[in-house]
Amino acid sequence: MKFVPGPSRPVFAFLTRALAIYAFSLTLAAALPASAQVSSSSSNAAASDDTFRYDNLWEISGGLSYADMPSGPNIQHRAQLGGVDVAATQWVLPRWGATADVRSHIGLGNTNVNPYTVNSPLFVEAFGSVGPEYRWVRTPAIGVTLHAMAGGGYGIFNLHVPGNVTAQQLGNYPNGATFDLIGGANFDFNTPSGFGLRVSPNVVTTDFDSNLRNSFSLTVGLLWRYGKF
Repeated sequence: MKFVPGPSRPVFAFLTRALAIYAFSLTLAAALPASAQVSSSSSNAAASDDTFRYDNLWEISGGLSYADMPSGPNIQHRAQLGGVDVAATQWVLPRWGATADVRSHIGLGNTNVNPYTVNSPLFVEAFGSVGPEYRWVRTPAIGVTLHAMAGGGYGIFNLHVPGNVTAQQLGNYPNGATFDLIGGANFDFNTPSGFGLRVSPNVVTTDFDSNLRNSFSLTVGLLWRYGKF
């Protein structure tokens, strides 16, 4: 089957904006007042117990990802996609850092009733995002971080269909670029070795059809902390 991609928009602008946001995140984290660090005696005592886990400079994580996204502007049934998610965080302060995230998903979507006998086109999407990370909970066993990221992505929503059929003819989103906003948390289950298990639920907002649409994603994978302040 021949694949004819839908209309695309320049991606360079998204990459430029993502780099600018990453630089801004580092500047913001470095400029935060010292009060953002632990100040009370009880907090200092708690921090001294887990310094071996939370004085790291870098954090790398990666895992398998699940995404639940709308199949199209007016399609009732949502698409269930699977993929991978890789992220890297540079910690500027013990509780503040900047994160870069790359994720990609693939899976079957749904369509409106159509004369092309197509019911389940193949969806592929990929995103790159950057933003600040805040370390909310720090215990020897469990850590929780919160993040808000922005960036860009690209989606193709008419793979595995006849070559002359566009995504819009099926009721799906048009192929092309989008900005993305990602908000969520990381739940980390630690081990003394510096490795751990990470579970990361997120809400991903995109505008493939020039309207804001929300997807849910869940990543389960491994975490590695290394380096020292």
